[in-house]
Amino acid sequence: MKYIAIVAFFTVVFSACQTVPVPQREGRIRAIVEIITTAPVEEVVDYSRTPFAFDSELLVLESDLDLLWTGLRDAGFDLEGAEILQITPLTEDSYAEFAMSYEMRTFFEEYLSADGALVRVRNGSGEYLLLLDDSRNRTPLLYGMKGPLL
Repeated sequence: MKYIAIVAFFTVVFSACQTVPVPQREGRIRAIVEIITTAPVEEVVDYSRTPFAFDSELLVLESDLDLLWTGLRDAGFDLEGAEILQITPLTEDSYAEFAMSYEMRTFFEEYLSADGALVRVRNGSGEYLLLLDDSRNRTPLLYGMKGPLL
């Protein structure tokens, strides 16, 4: 009987882990934060998707993403030591975190899924909002970033 209880416990634990989408898993979120912080710009761009929500704007060209990440890196931006404050699954109103616009609402409806997440992180340079969805190699892909938040 004790054996059955142990097997049942581990079955529930492991099946619960499998139901949480990759963009909503704290350990996997740490992987994308590490890429933003330490990887070459080309890899950060590779883990970013277009269109990309940056603050209240949408970047639609990969060359814009390259320019964005190069500029941020050159300015010394990173997420070193970032603490994950909040992981929130996407809802129909999540677009408002970036902009209350038809364009942003359409972007969220057309390009993001219910598996996506808004992730608040904070480090020494401020608090940031990451927009994550899908994954590659069990690492969430970046669909947007906003910050530093006030």
